[in-house]
Amino acid sequence: WNVSRKISILAITGAMSDRTELKVETWLRVAEDISGLSTCQFTSVGCVILDENWCTVSTGYNGTIEGHKHCNEHEWDLTDPEHRASHGVFADMYEIHAEANAVRHMNGKGKNLRCFTTISPCLQCMKLLASMGVTDIYFSKVYWRSSYKEIRQQAFKLRVNIHYGQDI
Repeated sequence: WNVSRKISILAITGAMSDRTELKVETWLRVAEDISGLSTCQFTSVGCVILDENWCTVSTGYNGTIEGHKHCNEHEWDLTDPEHRASHGVFADMYEIHAEANAVRHMNGKGKNLRCFTTISPCLQCMKLLASMGVTDIYFSKVYWRSSYKEIRQQAFKLRVNIHYGQDI
């Protein structure tokens, strides 16, 4: 864990009890560890969904749908704009986000679930999580395709609590 990640976690957990803070910090680290299983060269994301008793419901990481070549099997130079564009087309066509994979492995809809993810869910994944009973989403980085303002607005509309930085 690097220092900036630790500072982000401290900002998230600032208003919580010591025990809850430890749980949040732990589950964000677990999501980070799960992101190591990602097969995407551009962004590795991990997700853990817990029930209201802090027990694991499901986990997921971003990667390619079954039966297709994984992103990390392509020879892209992601500093090259053409390769980056090719990766974007590939990702939109074949890759599944970590949150969607975690939902895919759930045993049905839950109630008062918590989601811990390495970056904020995109707006589509946030909608999916809310529809499956997730009421709280914890993250330490904002998804690059969204602004934090958009994320807050979407969360408010979906009645989902987001836990990030100074908003705690």
